[in-house]
Amino acid sequence: MQATFVTAALAVVVAASLSIPTSADDAFQPITSEGRFRDAVVDRKLAWGGRATMTIGGSGRVSGIVSGRAIAGAWEWRNSMYCRELDGRGSLPSVDCETVALKNETVRFTGDAGQGTARDWRVTP
Repeated sequence: MQATFVTAALAVVVAASLSIPTSADDAFQPITSEGRFRDAVVDRKLAWGGRATMTIGGSGRVSGIVSGRAIAGAWEWRNSMYCRELDGRGSLPSVDCETVALKNETVRFTGDAGQGTARDWRVTP
C-alpha cells in the first residue's frame, strides 16, 4: 500500500513538472555581436553580489571596484567574445576572453572562452 502511494505521488510530481510552461525568456540568451553587447552592457554600471561594481566603457576602458580594490583596464570584442585586460584585478583573472549571455537585467560572463567560471552581474540603470 505504501509503495503504491509513493509511486502515485511520484507520478503526480513528474506530470506536474512536465506541464510547467517555460519560455525563452527564462534562459540566458547568448550575446554574439558587438552591437548587441554595446546596447545591453556598455556604459552601464554592473554590480556583482554586493562585492563588486564595474563599468565597461564605450571607449574601450573598464573601471570599477572588486573586493574593495580599484580595477582598471581595456576591453575589445573579439571572436564573438568580450576580451579584457585588467590591472589591480581583485579576484578576477587579469586577462580573459569571456562569452556573454543576457537574461532580463542580468549579464553572465563565462571566463576562459566559455569554459571557465560564470559570473552573473546585475545591469543597473
